[in-house]
Amino acid sequence: MLETSLLIVGAYLLGSIPSGYVIGKLAAGIDIREYGSGNVGASNVIAHVGKMTGIAQGLLFDGFLKGYAPVMLGRYVLEVDLWAQCAAGIVAIVGHNWSPFIGFTGGRGVATSMAVTLALDFWIEMLIMGVVSAAGILFIARDTGFWTFVSILAFPIIALTLTTAPLPLPDSLSAASGLVDKPPEFILASACISLILLGKRLTANWEGPHNEYGFARVMVYRLLWDRDVPRKVEWTERRPD
Repeated sequence: MLETSLLIVGAYLLGSIPSGYVIGKLAAGIDIREYGSGNVGASNVIAHVGKMTGIAQGLLFDGFLKGYAPVMLGRYVLEVDLWAQCAAGIVAIVGHNWSPFIGFTGGRGVATSMAVTLALDFWIEMLIMGVVSAAGILFIARDTGFWTFVSILAFPIIALTLTTAPLPLPDSLSAASGLVDKPPEFILASACISLILLGKRLTANWEGPHNEYGFARVMVYRLLWDRDVPRKVEWTERRPD
C-alpha cells in the first residue's frame, strides 16, 4: 500500500513539472504560455524556442521520464498491481496537463500519453493509429490537430476491439503483443486517457473563447482542431501584444 501511494504521488508530482515553461524561461527568456497555442508542451516549444529543444523535451522529459518511467518503476521495481501501474500513468498525464506549479495550466498531454500507452503495452494500437493518421495527413487533410482528435477517439475502441477480437497473429507474437486477454485495467486506462485528452482540448489553459466566433463554435474548433480559430497559423504564431 505504501509503495502504491508513493508511486502515484511521485508520478503526479513528476508529471506536474512544467518542463516547457522552464525551458522557455531558461532557453529563450519567455513565458511559453504567452506564445502560440499557449500550452507548455513540446509542440509549442518547437515553434517558439527551438526545434531540437522541443523534440528533446517531448521525447526525453515529457515522454520517457514523465510517462514511461513511472509505469515501468511500478511494474518492475515496486511490483505494484495493474491498477496502480495504470493510475501512475494517468496521474502523470493529469499533472502534465494541469500543473499546480503554474496555476493548473500545462501541456496537451500527447507525448506523455503516448509514452504511458507504450508502457501499458498498447504498441499495436499505437501503430494502427500512427499509420491511419499519417495516411490521413498525407492524402486527406494536413492538419495534425484533427488526426490527433481521431486517434484520441479511436484509441479505446481499437484497444477493446483487439482484445475481444484479436488479430490473426502467430501464437508467440500474439502473446508477446498483449492482444490475448488484455487486462480490463488497461482497457479502462485507455478510456481514461482519451477522456483526459479530450477534456484538455476543451478547457485549453482556461482561456475564454474568442468572442468573435462564439462559445459553441470555439468548443467545436477546440475539439476537432485543438485551437480557437479556423486557421492554424493564426493560432500557432500568436505572440504577446
